[in-house]
Amino acid sequence: MADAKDRITKAVRKTALGKADRSGSSILVHSDRRNLHLLVRADASGPDAFHIASVGKLFTTVLIGKLIDAGILDFDTPVSGLLSREILDGLFIIDGTDYQNEVTLRMLLGHTSGAADYYGDKGKDGRTVAELIAIEPDKAWYPEELLDFSRKNQKPAGRPGEKYHYSDSGFILLGLIIEKIHSMPLHEVLTQEILKPLEMERTWMPFRSSPARGSAVIRPAWIRGVNVAASPSITADWAGGGIASTEEDLLIFSKALWEGDLLANATREEMLHFDHKFHRAIYYGLGVMEYRIDEISFFLRGFPDIIGHMGILGTLVFYSPDEDLHMIVTLGSDRATVKSVQLMINILGKIIKL
Repeated sequence: MADAKDRITKAVRKTALGKADRSGSSILVHSDRRNLHLLVRADASGPDAFHIASVGKLFTTVLIGKLIDAGILDFDTPVSGLLSREILDGLFIIDGTDYQNEVTLRMLLGHTSGAADYYGDKGKDGRTVAELIAIEPDKAWYPEELLDFSRKNQKPAGRPGEKYHYSDSGFILLGLIIEKIHSMPLHEVLTQEILKPLEMERTWMPFRSSPARGSAVIRPAWIRGVNVAASPSITADWAGGGIASTEEDLLIFSKALWEGDLLANATREEMLHFDHKFHRAIYYGLGVMEYRIDEISFFLRGFPDIIGHMGILGTLVFYSPDEDLHMIVTLGSDRATVKSVQLMINILGKIIKL
C-alpha cells in the first residue's frame, strides 16, 4: 500500500510539473473497503477550495431529486407548469413552432429538451459565454442573462425529446424551478438541503454565499488562458456548476449520494439509465455520467464502470461501485480536461492492482 501511495503522489505531481495553470492540481482517493484514504495536492500551501465547474450539476440534480422524493415533482412534470412564459418564451422555437409545453424535467436533467447551451454553443457573433468569461472577467452573470444569451443569440438544438445535446441553459431552468418551489435563492436552498445536513462547511457558491468555515479564497481556475477564480465572471455557471468546494467535502457528498443518504433508491436508480452518449466512452443519464473506461482501449478492458460527473476545469468526481472507490480530481484548467481523465484512469489502475 505504501508503494502505491508513493506512485499516486508522483503521478499527481508529474501532471502539474512545469504547468502554471495546473498549480492547483489534486486528487483524493477513498475506499472504505480497502481502508484507503489518500489526498495529494501539487501545492499544499495554496487554498484548499477550488471551483468544481459542471460537477455542480450533481448538486442541482440532487435538489430536484429531493423534490421528487417529497412528491412535489415528478421526472415527467412539464416545465411550463412551473415557470412563466416570460422565462420560457424563445428558448424552444423551431420553424415558428414553440415547443415549450412539451419540455419535462426528465428532458432538462438528461439534456434532451432541445435547449441550446449558452456556455459551449456559439452565439451570433461566433463567441460563447465560455469565451466571454475570460474576455470580460469583471462582468457578473445572472440566470436571466444566461437564458437571454440563448434566447437572442442561439437556436435550439432540436425538438424536445428528439436528440441529446448537453445544455447548461437547461440547468439554469432547473435552478429557477428549485428557487420557485422553495421561495428562496438557489444558494440558500443548497445550504439548507445539502450543505448543512452533511456538514459541508467548506462548500459555497462564490459571489453568492460564503463558506460556513474558513477562507473564501479558491485555487486558480483557468478559462481560455485567464485565471478567473476571483473574477465575477465565474458566476456564469450558477445551477450548472457555480460551486466551490474541497476534496474532503466532495467526498462527503459523493458518499452520501451513492450510499443512499440524499435520495430515495428509486429516484437515484431512475437517474442511472445511461441512454445517451456524451463523448467517447462517456454516457449520460439524468444529471449523472457513466464512464465506461474499457471502451477507450483494448488495454483497459476489465476496468470497472464509474459514475459521477466531470467539469470543464479538469474536475472529476466519480465513484466505482465495484471497487467501492471514490475519486475526486481537479487540475484547475479548461486545457487539462483530457489530462485529468488520464490521471484518474492511471490512479484507478494502480489501485486495482493492489
